[in-house]
Amino acid sequence: MFRSAKLPNQTFLGYKLRAYTVFGANTNVGKTIFTTLLLNTFQANVSKSYKVFYVKPLSTGPKDEADVKHISWYSPKISSTCFFQFDDPVSPHLAAKTSRVTDKTIMINIRDYLRDVVTESPRATLFLETAGGVHSPTPSGTSQADLYRPLRWPVCLIGDYRLGGISSTISAFESLHIRGYDVELVCMFEDEYYENHLYLKKYFEEKGVKLLSVPKPPEKDAQDDENMKKYYSSHSMERGDLQSAFQHLIRRDNHRIQNLTGMSARAEKSIWYPFTQHRDVSPQSIVTIDSAYGDFFQAYMMPPSMDVEQMVETQQQKELQVDDAASKTLGNTEKLKVDETTAINPDTEERVQKEEEGKTEEGIKKKAAKTVKSNAEKKVAESNASHVLNLEKAILSPTFDGSASWWTQGLGHGNPELSLEAAYAAGRYGHVIFAGTVHEPALRLAETLLKNSGNSRLSKCFFSDNGSTGMEVATKMALTAASERYKWDERNVEIGVIGLKGSYHGDTIGAMDCSEPSTFNEKVHWYQGRGYWFDFPQVKCVKGKWIVEPPPGQEEDFGEKMEFNSLAEIFDLETRCQSPASQQYHKYIEHTLHRLVKEEGKTFGALVMEPVVLGAGGMLFVDPLFQNTLANTIRSSTVFNPSSTPIVQPQGSWTGLPIVFDEVFTGIYRLGRFTSSSFLQVEPDISVHAKLLTGGLVPLCTTLASASIFEAFLGNEKRDALLHGHSYTAHPVGCHVANTSLDRYLEMDKSNTWASPRRNWREDIVNEKEDVKEASENGENSEVGGKGKRGKSTGERDGQVWSLWSKNFVHRASMCKGVESVNALGSVLVINLKDDANAGYNSSAATGLQKSLMEGPPGRMKVHCRVLGNVLYLMASLTTTSITLGKVQRTLLDKLSTRWGFEDGEDLPEEFGWVAKKQRAVKGPESDKLSSSIDISKRDQDS
Repeated sequence: MFRSAKLPNQTFLGYKLRAYTVFGANTNVGKTIFTTLLLNTFQANVSKSYKVFYVKPLSTGPKDEADVKHISWYSPKISSTCFFQFDDPVSPHLAAKTSRVTDKTIMINIRDYLRDVVTESPRATLFLETAGGVHSPTPSGTSQADLYRPLRWPVCLIGDYRLGGISSTISAFESLHIRGYDVELVCMFEDEYYENHLYLKKYFEEKGVKLLSVPKPPEKDAQDDENMKKYYSSHSMERGDLQSAFQHLIRRDNHRIQNLTGMSARAEKSIWYPFTQHRDVSPQSIVTIDSAYGDFFQAYMMPPSMDVEQMVETQQQKELQVDDAASKTLGNTEKLKVDETTAINPDTEERVQKEEEGKTEEGIKKKAAKTVKSNAEKKVAESNASHVLNLEKAILSPTFDGSASWWTQGLGHGNPELSLEAAYAAGRYGHVIFAGTVHEPALRLAETLLKNSGNSRLSKCFFSDNGSTGMEVATKMALTAASERYKWDERNVEIGVIGLKGSYHGDTIGAMDCSEPSTFNEKVHWYQGRGYWFDFPQVKCVKGKWIVEPPPGQEEDFGEKMEFNSLAEIFDLETRCQSPASQQYHKYIEHTLHRLVKEEGKTFGALVMEPVVLGAGGMLFVDPLFQNTLANTIRSSTVFNPSSTPIVQPQGSWTGLPIVFDEVFTGIYRLGRFTSSSFLQVEPDISVHAKLLTGGLVPLCTTLASASIFEAFLGNEKRDALLHGHSYTAHPVGCHVANTSLDRYLEMDKSNTWASPRRNWREDIVNEKEDVKEASENGENSEVGGKGKRGKSTGERDGQVWSLWSKNFVHRASMCKGVESVNALGSVLVINLKDDANAGYNSSAATGLQKSLMEGPPGRMKVHCRVLGNVLYLMASLTTTSITLGKVQRTLLDKLSTRWGFEDGEDLPEEFGWVAKKQRAVKGPESDKLSSSIDISKRDQDS
């Protein structure tokens, strides 16, 4: 199981700290010897103000043979450390069996060690040496290639010079490469017999990777210590290849930083962004993503005050020529450009050092300027330093992917399993045509979706590329099926769809026509908006109370606002379908349909709607009872039949109109269940699935249909068929990744991975048990929508109405003075902000909160999110842990508190999280010490 979110999420890329990871293609290939050579080379070529560090997170074997001892002996100027040393010379997962060392322990130690490094030295280079081979198991039993992936430091791979070493070295490289590591240097010993280094030199040159080869060290004997000292001395001081490797690593680091910091300016010139008004775009507003892992981007944002032209000029000024002595040693007249912070040139370094010490005129000015900092600024700086690494030196910030990358992420970024499976499918198939052919990934995916949909009607699966095209297909299916049955004169009759106000089904023309006029389509020239869209009651948490609220002015149609004891109670359709509200909804819908068809003469071919939540239209939560009633009323209605003769259909065939559910956003566990249609207790005739389908890795969409829909396309001519397809229909890579993703989702569901959040949302039902019993005995009202209490619904008993977002947090956020309402279900969180202008999608009410979540110094955790008018929404992946969400929730509450405050005046919540321990909020200055994470038990950490 991929659980990266449990690890500390911050990498570190800085102007003044260079960090490298040393992996080995196998054991006993010389990792420590090559690390020593690189350490000594760096130490010999950097200035006095630079310090070089070595860390071995975990080591096994006798202490007198430990790698850290080797480093301290042969690199005495290097600061070296080892976190965990085990005596047994076995794999780390075996050595750590009797200890409490876990992967998380190691990563926390690395984070804390980095903090110490940047505190101790203004400029530093760090080498981290791993244990064994690339895939040696960690204490928790995972591959160490996955353990260190959140850091994503440049890699020095130590190749294998022995028999079989070519294969093992290439395999190690591919394992790292497929995980997103940048392998910058391959090192290996020279063997005159096998000549692995000669073969691999050419292999890696073609991939842009430098290979360093050196003679093997002397064999161990009585003079081993003296021999090794001579070996290191000769290589560190005399060989140009080590100098060349040093310069290569520096040059690659500089290129990465310069490319990263300049990308937003280049992007502004060449990229046309989706759903973006470009008058608001600038290099400072564009987020540059260096990499992503788990729930986080590692992101760079150009400082708001930075001038783009000035930035480019500054970068050019920082590029210095390499020290002449180093160039002579290299025997190379090429002018190599190196960042000033590497301090290669001794004269330059001396000047910089004097300037920092205030011994030059410029240095005196800078020192004087520093002394005028206010005490408040100093306190803030000290506070920041205590929480994160040295922020002035950090370039990247860990940034929570709050939109789940436009609703796609389900198993976390950089998921190694998905990457490997995608590579397998690409290697096995590439892409193959799907017209009249079949391959195993597509067939298995179709069967899995049909089996787990819980829909007895669905029997066919059609593949397309994305949600919009999937909805195009669904619309063609539904309208054709209705037309074939009702025999309309299509040339003289305009056929529309029935939907909901605020719905949106995609950006292609046909999908757009299924939605009412809006900001999205009002300037699309071919848009016609064919249909009628019902307004509807909405589900909201307002000031801590769950309500169903009718549209303003339509209380007569839908009834008055209803208050409920819990969110699960709203979804208890078994009970609510017997309520007066259900009867009122049915009466209103039936009356409206009769007016539209019989009085106004409109023709409809399908009911098209997003179950439970309307996504792009504003994250609107629809009363599930209304959607249930709408579907059942349309299905039982005869108003759509233009003939007076009843049409008798076999059991399971669609009736009334074909019902299409757009589950592109809400399906595949986004709301906590495999299908969102199950919340409505309605089996659609057609359903569309995308987004989470492939875990967030590649685009793919499926449109599932019933037999009666499929049979409408059976005919004697080709024109009778569904003439729709894509070049990459059912591409094997997407289908295979989708199968892997669905396997993981189903496995998580069955293994109670979400037991804690389910329990969190079920707790109030358990507490109400006695109150329900008392109310029943006293004959109090237990009808839905009333003030009385009732027994647990099916959803409440099974914990099927739940959210990854804490119930306490939702309640707390709804109490904010600037918040109109809050909603949460599955991994979705929606915060509706008050907007006096009532501008809807055109509102800018949420943009201020959105920007504040991305503010702060480099290195500090940020939250990247999207807004829809006055709505700010967040989404977690299905693997996000309570610790990560606790930090995000705390950040959100802090921002809400700062901007608006809370109704009860208590800005700091006492608790929130899946299973949080209550802690007393500290008042006054000490409140800063309140933990930003959630205290959770060991059991819940593991879950």
